[in-house]
Amino acid sequence: MYISNFLKDPAKTVSNKQFAISEFGVVLKQITDQEQGPFLADSYSILWIFRGSGEIRIDMEKFKVEDDAIYYLKPGRALTLDINEDAKGYLISFSREFLELYEKKTTELINTSFFNYSMNLPVIKIDAEMRSFMMAIANEMLQEFQNYFELRLEILKGLLKIFMIYLSRQFENDASNNSPSRNWDLANIFYSQLEKHFVTKKMVKDYADMLAVTPGYLNEIVKDASGYSASYHIKQRIILEAKRMAIFEGDSMKEIAYYLGFFDPAHFSKYFKNWSGVNFTDFKKGVSNYC
Repeated sequence: MYISNFLKDPAKTVSNKQFAISEFGVVLKQITDQEQGPFLADSYSILWIFRGSGEIRIDMEKFKVEDDAIYYLKPGRALTLDINEDAKGYLISFSREFLELYEKKTTELINTSFFNYSMNLPVIKIDAEMRSFMMAIANEMLQEFQNYFELRLEILKGLLKIFMIYLSRQFENDASNNSPSRNWDLANIFYSQLEKHFVTKKMVKDYADMLAVTPGYLNEIVKDASGYSASYHIKQRIILEAKRMAIFEGDSMKEIAYYLGFFDPAHFSKYFKNWSGVNFTDFKKGVSNYC
């Protein structure tokens, strides 16, 4: 099961697995109606428990439920819940693409420690001063998510960014005493190199050579840090750039293919469909309401 499946109400979804927010009581009821077992996060997921008791397991680590604690899952992490039924809180799920697709360049938010592989704290305690601000933003997100007003997408993105900035500040405080492992450092270097070279370097071996490790080892450490292999990140970064060029520049598939180093547009068309889930023509037609 996937966390996003429990928010899969077509009437409320901004875009397929792009963003969702739900009151935790609703999510818990949906979860308890399913077969028992771990639930796999296919996006960034924030579980904010205002009040409750019980136990949460993220992968193999167990955590006692605390009031005003945020449990943070990166994609690929498994979540098991054993929480009292009257627990209160929010579950927010979003993709990195939701924050970045309609930006011309990588946002500064993505460079914060919250997205940094080396900062892997799964629990963030919210202090009293931060709580009121973050609660107000979360309430606004839920209200906006449940309605269909003009520029809804822009408001949701803006609110999520503000929420994430507050969370990142709290995260910095909690993470200050944690030393990153060498593997997480390598994963961060991989991602920084990917941002610089994704147009010309498309093989895991290219980045493995930069880091003086084997391709298999690089895939392993990146997957351990992020939930996805280095190969997956390379493909998704190329797809993100192709979508941006279609949105902001209005470039044709052939122009985008050549820019990204695909000298056969038919090969690029297949690549785009395989790794985005939609063919390029349909994506470009639906750009105005993609999210």
